[in-house]
Amino acid sequence: MESKYYRRFLKSIIFLLILTFNSCSNTKEEVIIPSNFKGYVVIFYQQNFIKGMSVKKGNKLTIHVPNDGVVFTEFSNSEGDFLAYFIDNNENRLIMGHHFGSIYLDQEIPYSVFYVGDTLDLQKMKKLEYDDLKLIYNNNLNK
Repeated sequence: MESKYYRRFLKSIIFLLILTFNSCSNTKEEVIIPSNFKGYVVIFYQQNFIKGMSVKKGNKLTIHVPNDGVVFTEFSNSEGDFLAYFIDNNENRLIMGHHFGSIYLDQEIPYSVFYVGDTLDLQKMKKLEYDDLKLIYNNNLNK
């Protein structure tokens, strides 16, 4: 069982990390997560079909994630400087397992995926596999 001091310590570390990342002016990609969202966020890049809102100013890409967590954007991914934050500043959620990759259908489709929730939620969640990402992609095209 986690003590309240351990949780407070973790929150302090996360706060310091967020401050550090926020102070870097070279962040290339910001992802804004909706209030009370828990689950996987999947962002598909370089797409003609657009879902969610993406704004590019200079070399900075800001992505607003819809409530289902799936984004299609016409922009390329940064594969580097990445910052995700919540619109409600809920301190009980963590961002875990962020990585970039590609799925291959008729063409290469770059994506970014990460989990939003707490560690207990992550243990219960099924890990997204390659075929899961292809299914998410295809299901969202058909909506």
